[in-house]
Amino acid sequence: MTHDREMRLLNYLTSPNVLVWSAVLASCAIPGMYEKVELFIKTDDGRCVPYHPASTRILYIDGSVGGDLPMQRIAELFNVNTFIVSQVNPHVCPFVSVDTGQVLDTKLRKRIIKLAKSLVGNQIKHYMKQADLLGLLPSYMKQIANIVWQSYKGHVTVVPSPTLKDYQSLLSNVSEDLYWPAF
Repeated sequence: MTHDREMRLLNYLTSPNVLVWSAVLASCAIPGMYEKVELFIKTDDGRCVPYHPASTRILYIDGSVGGDLPMQRIAELFNVNTFIVSQVNPHVCPFVSVDTGQVLDTKLRKRIIKLAKSLVGNQIKHYMKQADLLGLLPSYMKQIANIVWQSYKGHVTVVPSPTLKDYQSLLSNVSEDLYWPAF
């Protein structure tokens, strides 16, 4: 996550009291698409208060669009060697197959769909990489290419199956009623 001044990695060591729902909203706040959000913490006496004092109110946005899963850096900093990823990016979900954990998937339809998704995603990556190597990729497309080329999977990847209805409400902000806990 990032704000106007710095990038911040939130985890159980650096920010143990940050409320998960506020961190998720900040992580979803893609610059130019969604509003910046404020982080909240739970105090020792159980109150939900802003992460920063009112005098230094800081709003956060997603800072990792170009590097969605900074696994290499996290592995170096925190000696992490296994990654469990909850992948909900709307532009990624259709192309990432759910890991079933089964060695042999007996349902032919699932295998064909998984193969087709993989083929389409790999073809898009290949065409963009070839255009870049040949100098045919316009400079404005290089940012999009970086998003396409990065890895979106961990050792275990959890992926929802969004419907067309889910995509219709994609660009609307979450209502405060849905995420503010009732006290």
